[in-house]
Amino acid sequence: MKDRENVKVESRPTDSITILPLLTLGKYYVVLAPVLCFVFPTMVPWYFWNENLYISFCVAGMLRYVLTLHFTWVVNSVAHTWGTKPYNRSIRATENKLAAVLSGGEGWHNYHHVFPWDYKAAELGTSPHNWSAVFIDIMAKIGWAYDLITASPKMVKEKRDESGTDFESSY
Repeated sequence: MKDRENVKVESRPTDSITILPLLTLGKYYVVLAPVLCFVFPTMVPWYFWNENLYISFCVAGMLRYVLTLHFTWVVNSVAHTWGTKPYNRSIRATENKLAAVLSGGEGWHNYHHVFPWDYKAAELGTSPHNWSAVFIDIMAKIGWAYDLITASPKMVKEKRDESGTDFESSY
């Protein structure tokens, strides 16, 4: 029980002003999620472009949602099947640029499995193929993310040399 109390104390927000928007989102999630996921995307083309309401819902609401889910799930199929293994050739996870582009940066799975604690999930840092890292960096700039951990270039090179394939010839 003592450990739980320590976790509660340590995880308490230090500045409630900066964390307030996040707390509000969590409190009203059940209402906000459908509105932001389906209602708002449906209303924009209907209201601003005079699109048919049914078509707006099907394309901007449902199709967008389904494609987002599929692009996310691509990581668990494509990035564990096809691609290069520059960091550890003995695991199934691979580096797959298509999966990275479709999922917003989560297709660099070989790196992610070798360095799971690296917030960037890729050696690329914040490149156009790693929007997740770009988003986290933006959140860090406004104080919503902090203590970001990343693998040093030396550590990455050592791991690549030790158990990966030739990185330069992989792409």
